[in-house]
Order: sequence, then C-alpha cells, then structure tokens
Amino acid sequence: MTNHIIIRFRHPILLACSLAALCMSCESYDFSEEAVEKLPMTTVRILTRAATSEDDIYPLDIFAFAPDGSLRTSQRVESASGKVSLQLPQGEASRVVAVTADGETYSVPSSPSLTDRIDLKAPQVPEDFSSGSMCIAKDYAASHPLQMAQADLTPTSSSATLNLQMYYQMASLQFTLSGLPSTCSSVYVSVGSTYEGVSFGGDFSGKQNPVIPLVREAGGDRWVSGKVYVFPSSGNQTSFTINYDKNGEGMYAQVTYQKPLLAGIPYVLEGTLQEEQFLVTGDVTPAQWGTPESLSFTFSPDVVTLIGGNSDTPEQSVGDIPAAHTLWEGHFVAAVTPLDETTADLLLLSVADFGGMTSALHATTPYMASEAAQNYREAALASWRIPTEDEARLLREQYLLAPAHWNDVLASAEGDTIVLTDEKGGNVRYLCQDGQRTYSYKPGSSYNAVKDAGASVKDYHLRLVTTVRVREKVEEK
Repeated sequence: MTNHIIIRFRHPILLACSLAALCMSCESYDFSEEAVEKLPMTTVRILTRAATSEDDIYPLDIFAFAPDGSLRTSQRVESASGKVSLQLPQGEASRVVAVTADGETYSVPSSPSLTDRIDLKAPQVPEDFSSGSMCIAKDYAASHPLQMAQADLTPTSSSATLNLQMYYQMASLQFTLSGLPSTCSSVYVSVGSTYEGVSFGGDFSGKQNPVIPLVREAGGDRWVSGKVYVFPSSGNQTSFTINYDKNGEGMYAQVTYQKPLLAGIPYVLEGTLQEEQFLVTGDVTPAQWGTPESLSFTFSPDVVTLIGGNSDTPEQSVGDIPAAHTLWEGHFVAAVTPLDETTADLLLLSVADFGGMTSALHATTPYMASEAAQNYREAALASWRIPTEDEARLLREQYLLAPAHWNDVLASAEGDTIVLTDEKGGNVRYLCQDGQRTYSYKPGSSYNAVKDAGASVKDYHLRLVTTVRVREKVEEK
C-alpha cells in the first residue's frame, strides 16, 4: 500500500487589507493518525491550480528540504493540469517551498539549499525604450513579480491535504513624470537601496540600487516607466533620484521616503516639473497587492526632500542627543541611529502595550492593529505605526541587552512592561510588518525568528513605534 499526501496550491487575489508581500506563509503541519502503517517513504502527490486567471503562477517549481537545509527533491509543474509526486521520508520533517519565478527574469539555482538565493537577471527592457536605457537599466523586473510559499510538514498518515498560499516577494513601482523640458532625451529614476534577492528560506539579503528608465509617451509630454518590480528596501528609508537632461545638461532631484518599500505593496509616483520644481503626488494603488498608503510631497533639483516621516513631529532641537533605553520628553527611546555628529534618529517605543490583537490576515477584524496605530496618541506625538520587520528585530535585540532596565524605565513612565508569556505560560508574540508578521521578546535562539501571523489567532500583542529626528543645538560663539 502506498501512502499519499495531496497538496493543493491556491493563489487568491490578495485583499487590500493584507500586506502580502513582505510576507511568506510558513506553517507547521504534523499529520498524525493512530494505527497508521508506517513506511520508509511517503509519496507526496501535488495538485496545482490557480484561483484566478488574472495571475498565472505557472511554471511552478516545488522544492523539499531536509531540516539541515539540504535539498531532498524537487519537481516543476508546467500548468494547472500538471501532476507532481515527491518521495519524502515518512516521520521526518521536510520543508516544502513553492516558487514562481520566470527563468528570463530570475536566477534560480537548479539544486539549491534552503539558504541559497534567488536573484534578478538583467531587466528585459521594452522595445520602445532607447538603447541607452538598456545600458542603464538594472536590478528590477519588468514583469512577473517573484512569488513564494512554504510549509513544514512531517508526513505520518496515509493521506492528508496541505494548502499553500503564494505571496509576492517584490514591491511594485510605477513612475509618471510631466512637464519635463521638450529637449529632454533621457529620464531615469534610481532607487536606493533594495535587497539583492531572497533565499528559499525566505530571508532577504544584499544591497543594490535599481535604475529604472522612463520613456516619453507617444504624442504627449509625459514620461512613464510602466509597472516594474523591485525587492523590498534594505533599510528604514528609501531614496528616489530623478535624473533628466535640460539643454544637454544633466539634472537631478532627490526625494527620501522615510519608510522602507514593502513586499506586496504597489507604489505609484506622479510628478510634474513646474518652475524648476517638481510637484509630486503619490499613492499606493489598492489593487490585489496590499493596504493602500497615500504620499504627497514636493521636491526640487536643489534640495533633498524628506517625505513619509512624522509630519506631526518635525526635526527637533535638543541639548544632547538622548541615549537608548532612556526617556525623552516622556517617551521611551528604544534605539538611536546617528546620522552625523549632531543629528540622530530616535526610534521611540510606545509605553502602551496592546493585548488581545488580531493580525491583518484575520477574516473579520483585519484592521484592529492598524486602527490602534492610527488612533494612538502619546503626549504631543500622534504619528505612530506598527513596527516593520527590521524594526521588530532591532527592538528584540535592544530589549535583550537590558530587559530588566527596559521594564524599569517603562514603569517609571507609567507605561506597560514587555510581556513574554500569557496567563497560561504560553509564548506571547507581537505584531509587526503592518500586522502581517510576528516576533517575540522572549530570550533564546528558538524565539529569534520573525514569523507569519495567523489568521485565527486573537491574542497577539502590539507595541507601536515612531521615528523622531533630533539635532543638537549649536551654541553661537
């Protein structure tokens, strides 16, 4: 008798409340059944189909990895009617990873380990772009955003069903610029900096600066990029540099977006050059990618403009830059990032701890965390947000340096201490990445990972953050 595990892949349209991207589903399944005949190997039968015709996930590569990260086996599904069977050891853990990556766009190792990375190849520039644009273009995909899904399983029963949700690993960008000089012959936008690629285990790494050329629309004065895809930002902010020429002279204007680009989010920038200044408005389209976010800003060729920061808390003057793990004007300083000798960014952690929270993936209350952030006020500060994944790792790292001190300082501000376990002794996990992922403050290597949030969990915790830029006062001589 042969044991079968049936695996079906679904790829539904992502709702606007969900930041998929950044995100990858990784759930553990232990298929147990009493009186099961145990065989050395289990035949894992994989049935694949796309939920909609709008987003084709084929060809779909499927890999199974051992706990040490080595490849057990792999197969490719060419279409929804394709059938795949994997031979996996019964009673042993395996991680199954599904990847949708166009071979002309991405470099995918044929026999990877779990830590090997998927990278971008040279962009496939459309024919209507100039030959110069082909030389400039780099580090983005013109189509086919990378999608991945993964799950851990230990097959022990005669049959089971495993559903995997595919998630985008890219951010979508689209630029439209108007009012550029009629003599302008070349326009491109540099983005800095994004990750170089993502491993089969879901970890982003490396840094690169995508360069995206624009083309003049036929019969008009607008320059457009079309929709392109880049890996998420590798830092806490993203710079956009618009390069163009005026009467043969190279010109540029730079905007610093004080937030990272997130996987699964489409960003749309529309700019107009008026009287030597760009008046730019931008928003995130509420397509099937993720939660919309509106941006509005202006920039000029002569000034570096900051956007997306805390509009209620502009750069503030201080006598001395506060130290990490202290109170500043009643707010808890979780981390300090020096920018130069007199300027630094303070990452502030809310003194309030929200319990009983649901994630952005919850079927009935997906906005609980985002609404908490929107409504939160702490003294004069109103622009609070859910931590990003990188900020969550930083918060955990800083907390573990001095956990008792953290709680003492929070208590002195009449705030809530960090919660490690619930009333039943279970591990408490905090929401991050727009409520899509979770992290823990509990010490130990087994709690290091940032994981995908669950769709049914109702007892997550939430600490909000905000960033304030401070500058030391310069005494007049």
